[in-house]
Amino acid sequence: MNNHEKAWVIQRCIDAWTNHYENWPGYCENPMSHDEMMQALKECDDKWLEYEFRGHNTNNQTIKDKKDAYPKPNYNSTNIVSFPS
Repeated sequence: MNNHEKAWVIQRCIDAWTNHYENWPGYCENPMSHDEMMQALKECDDKWLEYEFRGHNTNNQTIKDKKDAYPKPNYNSTNIVSFPS
């Protein structure tokens, strides 16, 4: 995947232990490039200090996940973790 492919959304951590995340409104409706996601992730970390976020690559979803509601979190995906505050 290249840095310009729009496949990333921002998710908020619900429970890192169980790898449970939810799509974050305003940052999940339109997939972003990797560079845009990194900028959005920093923006979310700066705005909402009480939450933890990750960038999620929607291309890591299974075929079954893709036919359901988009974008949908894949709880077994490899992800990028947010910046420490």
